[in-house]
Amino acid sequence: MNPLRRYYFFFLINYFVQSTVGIVYEPVNYLLKDRLHLTPGQAAGFMAWITFPLLLKPLYGYVTDFMPLGRYRRKPHLVLAACLAAAAFFSLAAQTHYRYISLLIPLMLSIFAMAFADAVCGGWLVEDGKARQQTGPYQALHIGALYLGVILVGAGGGWMTSHVPYPRIFGIAGLMPLAIAASVALVHESGSDQPRRRQTGNLWSFIRTRTFWALGATIVLWNFYPFLGTVQFYYQSNVLHLTPQWIGSLMTVGSIAGFLGSAAYWKFCRGRDITRWVSWGPVGMALVSLTYLFYRGPISVGVVEIPADAPRFDHAHVSRGRGSHHLRVIPGAF
Repeated sequence: MNPLRRYYFFFLINYFVQSTVGIVYEPVNYLLKDRLHLTPGQAAGFMAWITFPLLLKPLYGYVTDFMPLGRYRRKPHLVLAACLAAAAFFSLAAQTHYRYISLLIPLMLSIFAMAFADAVCGGWLVEDGKARQQTGPYQALHIGALYLGVILVGAGGGWMTSHVPYPRIFGIAGLMPLAIAASVALVHESGSDQPRRRQTGNLWSFIRTRTFWALGATIVLWNFYPFLGTVQFYYQSNVLHLTPQWIGSLMTVGSIAGFLGSAAYWKFCRGRDITRWVSWGPVGMALVSLTYLFYRGPISVGVVEIPADAPRFDHAHVSRGRGSHHLRVIPGAF
């Protein structure tokens, strides 16, 4: 097989798996609500704990860049992370009676492992993309695989919650990271006996700039939706009495809307001055957010998800400068 095609398959497998392990997170929501009988506040606290490893992703990038295992900085790290994620999901599959801690710790480990695998894969994408002048195609494949995975997870996760026992769902999720571990056979990494210089000066210089803090604040405020996540799930389930299939399908609808928003940005906004879009985007999104006032029933929630998600994904492209980087590991679940 052509070496370049091998890398295409490698990134396709990695990012698709990173999205599709999300099939477990709608079932987890129901486990917290129906088996553990957590309140919305308690469930939100649980979600905060298990997603904490995502905050450490810059550290994972540092480890894979500057702390090789043997003479390699990518392959062993990726295999170990994938195997840890698989083991965490399999431990959940082996349980018959779920408890708070027995659910919390494996999920934290799985998210840590998948986030670490994402950091390794991202470093490989940038490094090999620059060397082969394929960064653009790699990034396009990356985003496409993530969106495809989320679209399938939405409808598939909802159906599985209603028809498949929880241990079996976790078992299926455990098989997926093994595909990441196997995918390293597709690519080549040259070992090096020379340690890499730890050039962190540019990073710290950028962190001290107003641009960094302005963009960081924009992304944080843009993604801060108190209604979304756990509160939204409890409202959908307890107040609107939506079925798991319907709730999962809303993720699919939102992902399709996000994909269309990304396509619209690519078609009409790429290469133009983004300053005005960054300034006026939040104003437009604030107006669109008022549509949640009509979030009242099975049909209206689907109608609201379309205008609410499309501009949110589109502005994510603008504020980050290139490419939405949001849908990893736990797409749309929290």
